[in-house]
Amino acid sequence: MNNWFKQNGTHVAIIALFVVLCFVYFSPVLQGKAPAQSDVLQSKAMQKEIMEYKDKDGKGPLWTNQMFGGMPAYQIWVQYAYNGATYGIALITKALPNPVGTVLLLLIGAYFLFITLKVNPWLAAAGAIAFAFTTYNFVLIATGHSNKALAIGFFAPIIAGLILTLRGKYWVGASLTALFLALEIRANHVQMTYYLFLSILIFVGIEIYQAYKNKTLPALGKALGFLGAAVVLAVMINASLLWTTSEYAKETNRGKSNLTTASAEKNAGMSKEYAYGWSQGVGESFTFLIPNLYGGATSIDELIKPESHMYKAVAEVTGGDPNQTPQAIQQLASQ
Repeated sequence: MNNWFKQNGTHVAIIALFVVLCFVYFSPVLQGKAPAQSDVLQSKAMQKEIMEYKDKDGKGPLWTNQMFGGMPAYQIWVQYAYNGATYGIALITKALPNPVGTVLLLLIGAYFLFITLKVNPWLAAAGAIAFAFTTYNFVLIATGHSNKALAIGFFAPIIAGLILTLRGKYWVGASLTALFLALEIRANHVQMTYYLFLSILIFVGIEIYQAYKNKTLPALGKALGFLGAAVVLAVMINASLLWTTSEYAKETNRGKSNLTTASAEKNAGMSKEYAYGWSQGVGESFTFLIPNLYGGATSIDELIKPESHMYKAVAEVTGGDPNQTPQAIQQLASQ
């Protein structure tokens, strides 16, 4: 026991530091408070009918009339009681107050990756803090994009498992990859999982090139075999979630339209322009590091604060009158 603590004492101390940091930063949670998170409130409103039925019958329904003209409930809330990853997600989101669990996942996951890359523990801790406390993560948390933040939190440990497998630690690396990938998929933000897949595809491509160059293809092939098994296992665990989402997607505006016009063929689904309309530009990517580099406040309450740029600009015209400046801003906003 003493030898184990000597070898891992630094890691234990750093993880304890992460826990303290989270509770200090989010100290209002100790008073039972939580971020407003508008999307979470909307989600709870959509789930109200489902939860009322569940409380009465003991099982959640698979259809709800709460949204649109009615839609499958499994796109809003469903139990997936036989999916083991469900309990892993609950351990993160329920065992600790919101959003402490999510930020702690971001911290420990990034730290694990840096340690796997053989970075000095304290430098790895600093890197983990920098990663977890980037602007984008806190924008997600503040607005209630909880599943998206969770999915990002599993990126680092998945990559760590991948690296361990490629280093020849086949069973440990593949097991960790399967575990964290199963949790990643269960977080149910397929968009983020897709982006992770693209990054891993590039990484594996580089590894294949290096293995070909160094004539180590057999060892790489064995590692990829273990990783392939890990992916299959993670997908099988989440088969019900992925299957229903795939089926339902065909009936949404992401699928083919069954409507025709005299002058056009059937719509082939969502256009690329529509999808890219929600994407960030190249310059906007720097908002991950620099808050409000692009965009910024859009509500009147934020714009009329004396420290806002809008307030300062209008104040120059109104002569700094504390009564006229807010009124002028409201008039501009209403136009």
